[in-house]
Amino acid sequence: MRRGSRESFVCGRAIAAHVRLLVRVIGLQPAVAFDGDTWTAFDPCMFGPHLTPGLHLHGLSAILDLLTALIQVSPHTWTLLRDAPLHFESLLLSIIKRLRLAFSTNEPRMLDTQRKFLVLIASAIVTHETDSKQLINTMHAFVRSLIQWFLDEYHALSGCVDKKRMTVLCEHLKCLNVILSEVEDVVALLGGDCSPLFFAFVAATTRVTVGDVFDSDVCELAADLLAYVVTEEQAMDIQRLAEFS
Repeated sequence: MRRGSRESFVCGRAIAAHVRLLVRVIGLQPAVAFDGDTWTAFDPCMFGPHLTPGLHLHGLSAILDLLTALIQVSPHTWTLLRDAPLHFESLLLSIIKRLRLAFSTNEPRMLDTQRKFLVLIASAIVTHETDSKQLINTMHAFVRSLIQWFLDEYHALSGCVDKKRMTVLCEHLKCLNVILSEVEDVVALLGGDCSPLFFAFVAATTRVTVGDVFDSDVCELAADLLAYVVTEEQAMDIQRLAEFS
């Protein structure tokens, strides 16, 4: 399907309507929903190839709702994802790719869909806390993609005030903070302390912390991110340099 076409819109709405009913059944009667062999043959990673540029955000949003519901209540679904972390990572990267495309063209519903994606990640971490550390330290490409998304949003929001987008950025940073708390070596994840990604991360978190146009919650969360890659003394030196410049 061509992105922005009538066909894409109609298909997205149809997916949303069917999934909404399914999620409702799962939420109200999970025992009935998972009775029988229907779900044992279902692999959530099958969605990956279908997350194309032509998928309307109505459809993507519904798929995120379904994945979140399954992660929360279906042990079978979680076992599949946990035991195939690279397939799970590929699914998450496909979702990010479609969302980043939406952000590049300012599609309607992009912020609401991003929020649902963050809820999906949080559900996986909170509901299955014992598995989250191992998963996160396996899915480095996914974590780096979240970091790069933060950097791009920082640049997009610098010099302007978009309160709704800033609120979602704050939620993004909360999610990123939880994820980075599980990473064994954040500097290595960023490519080492001489890598462009490391420098971009330090620069962005520093500038947010010393008070660009971002609100206090975003600044505080950015300071938490900075603490993963520098010592308190280094952070103070960086802050003084940033304020001086």
